[in-house]
Amino acid sequence: MKKFNKRCTVFQNIFFTFRGRMLITLCFLSISPLLIILYFALTGSETMLYMTRKQIETSILNDITHLHQENLDKQAARINEQLNSLEKQLQLVQIAASFLFTAPYRPYNDFDDYILKLTKEEEGYYWEPVDEDVSNAGATARTTLTPEVRERLAISKSLEPIFQQIVQQNDQVAAIYYIGPQSYWRIYPKMNVKQEIEHGYLLPDEDLTTKNFFLLAAQSSTNQPVWTGRYVDLTHRQEMFSLSTPIYDRQGRFVGVIGMDITISQALEHLLNVTFHEPSAYALLIGKDGKVIAYQPKAKRDLPFLALHLHEVAQTNKAVSLSIRGQDRIVLRSAIPTTGWSLVSIIPKKEIVDPIKQITSDKLADYKTSFSFQFIVLLCSVGVILLVSSFFIWNHFTNPIKQLTDGLSSVSAGDFQPKIPISSLREFQMLHSSFNDMAQKLDKLIRSYEQLHRELEQKVEERTFQLAKVNESLRQTNDKLQQLEQTRREMFENIAHDLKTPITLILGYIDAILDGIVDRAKSHEYLGRMKKHLHAINHLVKGIYELSCIENQKGIFQFEWVDANCFFVHMQDIYKHWGHLSFRIPEHLPAIYIDVKYMERALYNLIDNAEKYSEAGSPIEVAVEYTDAHLMITVRDYGWGISKEDLPHIFNRFYRVDKARNSDIPGNGLGLAIVKEIVQAHGGTIEVKSQRGKGTSFTLFLPIQPNEGDIS
Repeated sequence: MKKFNKRCTVFQNIFFTFRGRMLITLCFLSISPLLIILYFALTGSETMLYMTRKQIETSILNDITHLHQENLDKQAARINEQLNSLEKQLQLVQIAASFLFTAPYRPYNDFDDYILKLTKEEEGYYWEPVDEDVSNAGATARTTLTPEVRERLAISKSLEPIFQQIVQQNDQVAAIYYIGPQSYWRIYPKMNVKQEIEHGYLLPDEDLTTKNFFLLAAQSSTNQPVWTGRYVDLTHRQEMFSLSTPIYDRQGRFVGVIGMDITISQALEHLLNVTFHEPSAYALLIGKDGKVIAYQPKAKRDLPFLALHLHEVAQTNKAVSLSIRGQDRIVLRSAIPTTGWSLVSIIPKKEIVDPIKQITSDKLADYKTSFSFQFIVLLCSVGVILLVSSFFIWNHFTNPIKQLTDGLSSVSAGDFQPKIPISSLREFQMLHSSFNDMAQKLDKLIRSYEQLHRELEQKVEERTFQLAKVNESLRQTNDKLQQLEQTRREMFENIAHDLKTPITLILGYIDAILDGIVDRAKSHEYLGRMKKHLHAINHLVKGIYELSCIENQKGIFQFEWVDANCFFVHMQDIYKHWGHLSFRIPEHLPAIYIDVKYMERALYNLIDNAEKYSEAGSPIEVAVEYTDAHLMITVRDYGWGISKEDLPHIFNRFYRVDKARNSDIPGNGLGLAIVKEIVQAHGGTIEVKSQRGKGTSFTLFLPIQPNEGDIS
């Protein structure tokens, strides 16, 4: 009995040792997977956050670069507008100067009593000392003061009001001047020539005609204003660039150059006033040859390094990354069409990226801390649940052994009839059943999730398609608005251009008559010229009004059924005195539904065009044909023809094939536009065929039996 009790005691000790090890094993098996999951979750989330940060930084860098490019394009457009405005103002001065320097001359302004008083200095140069805010004149020591030179210097005094107005209205203009072919000049604001020479800026015998601002204008074949590059001026104003244009009198003789100066400091203040959020960023203005014209002060240290790359930058429209003095820079360029120059901005990449890195690092660090804390709390909660579950599992599976040890204890205590329940291990069967239930529920849950995911993807695709349609609609609307704005701008520019020249000439004639420059015997001739220009303005205004009414369909058309043969015979009678104009009209033409007045106007415009763009007396043919559906009217000439480049644009408003709006061929570019609108209002179409040197033919297709929607 003692031996049995001893064995029972040994068995109990073994049991309790096994039970303790089993509990430790279950706890270890429960905790170790959680620790592994925690480690991989933290390292994986750190990698994911780092990649996310890189993607965000790259995306924001691209967006900021795009915003910088948009801002640069706006600045370039502003500079282009200012430079273009200066060119137009200088062209106005050119027109006035050409008129003034045409002999015979007599002043027609407030300077009738002006007397040119030039002081000759010891060094041999001449200049005009003045005290008021006016212009002054002068000549270098190499100039021979002939009566013609003195007369031109006196005449140039009449340009002073225009000079003053341009300098006062344009802060970027330092000075505007006239330079004659023998190095004589007039400048506003006035120049203290003696002081400039004493300080060593200007030489007494300086040859002004050899300087770039004179040579570029004098040698220009287009008679248009030209821009110089950056150069050191002959005065105390030092570095600058200039805009100059040649002057020719009415006999075509070269009488000098009109120019205006823009100093580099004024360019920086009024043109190159680009600002950046980045402290070290700066802007440059470079010429066609890649050389720097003006630069902001922060660019000075980088200029030697940039010189190697500026020519390459001037040829590209994309952002370029360069390493300058060991620092990566983003280089952006925007073209200035008026001068062919480029506006370039240099932005340190580090100053863009560092704030982004700081922000993203801070945000991602906060996210990482929050994620780690939440994940650790979750793992701790799961760990506690697993430990409690392990304890209950351990207790459940070791309970039958415990009951056995209790029975053994009872036997050891002397109780030989212990009641030990028989375990059937049904827990495993229940475990299997629970697992299957869980698997089924998980499968059902996954299927439901996949279905929801597909529905969500479908909705996202639908919404993406809708957004794409909306974006496309907005883009098309934006394109149409831009086209309308471009058309409006071009229309007003053309109207202003077509009105400017006759109005300027009329005002000049009026001033000439009022100031007594014109003899009484020639007054009638000048009044005739004024009447001609007023008729041109009236013709332009009527054309614009008529085209507007036709386009807006303001009830101007009076359609009626017309005998086509009678209509074309009437047109033939109108032009019966034109020996070089022939009509070919077949018999028994069908009746047509037209507005007689406007159809006559359309044919008149086509015949007038054929006459203007052909040699005098060149034959013009008007041929009429018809089919079952259309009446075809062809106006053909054997004149100069239209180039392939011009054909797509000839029906645009104000478009002139001869390019120059002030050419000898009369017209304002509205004739063919009016013809097209009239034909379309009749439900018809117009076609044109042309070959350079062989002539042009316009064919109108008018419906014989139009639909109701074709007649306005």
